[in-house]
Amino acid sequence: MLRYLYFDLGHVLVHFSHERGCQQLAAKSGRSVAAIRQAIFDSPLQNDLESGRLSPHAFSLELNRQLQTELTEATITWALSDIFWTRREMVSLIAALSASGWPLGILSNTCLPHWDFLQQDRFAWLKTFFPHRILSYEEGVMKPHPQIYQRAIEAANVAANEIFFVDDRPENVEGALACGLRAVLFESAAQTRADLWKMGVRGHL
Repeated sequence: MLRYLYFDLGHVLVHFSHERGCQQLAAKSGRSVAAIRQAIFDSPLQNDLESGRLSPHAFSLELNRQLQTELTEATITWALSDIFWTRREMVSLIAALSASGWPLGILSNTCLPHWDFLQQDRFAWLKTFFPHRILSYEEGVMKPHPQIYQRAIEAANVAANEIFFVDDRPENVEGALACGLRAVLFESAAQTRADLWKMGVRGHL
């Protein structure tokens, strides 16, 4: 029997495009999209930010060094964070779950600049429906490391097999399953609704 529901953030609750971020930073820096992509994503830089090993300030300093630019931290933060938009079809599902009294949490690999961006009013539904969040940059570890799932289990204060988790990345689902969570791969809002129904989640669904 399920007692707690965790959702991944990117490509589950919200859409995002790292390519858009690279394009925005290219326009500000005069560097190519390929050079920016290589500096951030073909290196440990983004993972170091999302795991809390690098602060946003240190990230900006290192990115400027690699690109040989002198961009402000604010410019870098905006360019690489204004990449999200709400996955509308998920809002109604989350609202229905909340109305039925299900405890909801976010379990996500993310960084402080991205999470700060998602505190804007247009994403207010995230704050409304998800009072509990397990975020990689705060925990100092990223999915699919077992430690972040153990932290999520502790925060939910229920048994691992009483927790539902949905993520768009197979390795993160596999990591959750290995820790005892009832995890499924995200395909769509309709599929997630069906997965929840199969696991006994009813209410207003």
